[in-house]
Amino acid sequence: MVLTVVQQINEISEWLGPGSLNFFGRPYAGKDERAKQLASYLDAPVLGGGEILRQSQIPSHIKEMMRRGELIPSDNYKEIVLPFLGQAMLAGKPLLLSSVGRMAGEEEGVLAATEAAGHPILAVPYLQTTDQETIRRHQLASRGRDDDTPEALAIRLDVYKEKTIPVLKAYEDKGLLVVVDAMPEEEIVFSSLIRALHERARAA
Repeated sequence: MVLTVVQQINEISEWLGPGSLNFFGRPYAGKDERAKQLASYLDAPVLGGGEILRQSQIPSHIKEMMRRGELIPSDNYKEIVLPFLGQAMLAGKPLLLSSVGRMAGEEEGVLAATEAAGHPILAVPYLQTTDQETIRRHQLASRGRDDDTPEALAIRLDVYKEKTIPVLKAYEDKGLLVVVDAMPEEEIVFSSLIRALHERARAA
């Protein structure tokens, strides 16, 4: 029997429980959008590391690093971002994380923090695109942020390859990575995401 998307999502919800999904992808891969799209079905909060940082009281030199498109030091990241995962208001809910822990080695802290908070990471959806597609999407849309210049985007892509690819490899080694082709249209990508997560839920 072929299940509808909603039926697949219901099974994903049962499997996920109060656990977490941590979405990754190059800039403009659509990870925030797909996380929010799934969150609307799961009644789950979406927590992005960058968004948390921008809304927090952080030192000026850290803000400047973010403006340049750089990742902040791991120690500062842990102090600012990880406590958000243990908020009482999130208890019992699934969490959809957007690239939380993007620097090599930070995945261990994120795994420990989500586990301790009762939101263990059950899968890491990786929305896969190319550098060329990232640049094309950047040219089509601007978010109006300081780190949205072509120069900053180039830095972000370099940082992604140097710092974030090892994070994805670490999650892959732990059997958590779920690769999704994010090159097609948005609805096709969402359907692929749901299908991949449903397969993971069925295999659990």
